[in-house]
Amino acid sequence: MDLENICRDMVHMCASEFRKEENFKELKSSVMDPCVKYLIEQFWPYIITTCIIFILMIVLCIIIVMLLLRSNKVV
Repeated sequence: MDLENICRDMVHMCASEFRKEENFKELKSSVMDPCVKYLIEQFWPYIITTCIIFILMIVLCIIIVMLLLRSNKVV
């Protein structure tokens, strides 16, 4: 057997173990959930900042449209 076959067999064995329900639950609770929580905590300020900037841009667009319409005496 060469190294490629050994690696392929190891990957298939690991994948079959991860597919088992009890192993999947353990992997999810001890690895995936903490990683997701950490990423959300790290990205939360950027998400909030992006939302605030987006809302401000919409408000500014509305104000600009209102000013343009008033200057043309349409409104």
